[in-house]
Amino acid sequence: MNIYQRIVLILGALALLVLGLNIENLFNEYSIYFIIYFLAGMLTIIGTTLLLFFALKGIKKEKE
Repeated sequence: MNIYQRIVLILGALALLVLGLNIENLFNEYSIYFIIYFLAGMLTIIGTTLLLFFALKGIKKEKE
C-alpha cells in the first residue's frame, strides 16, 4: 500500500467517524431503537479509530 492509498483510507475513516457521530445524534433518547443506533455509532467510531491507528502506523513504518 503506497502513501496515497493510506491518505484516502484516512479520509474515508474520518468520513465514517463523522457518520458514526451523526447516527448517535439523529435519534433521541426516547426512541426504542436509540440503543441500537447508539451501539452502531459507537462501533463505527471504534472501527474508524482502529483504522486510523493502523493507517498512521503504516505511514510511520514506510518513512523509516
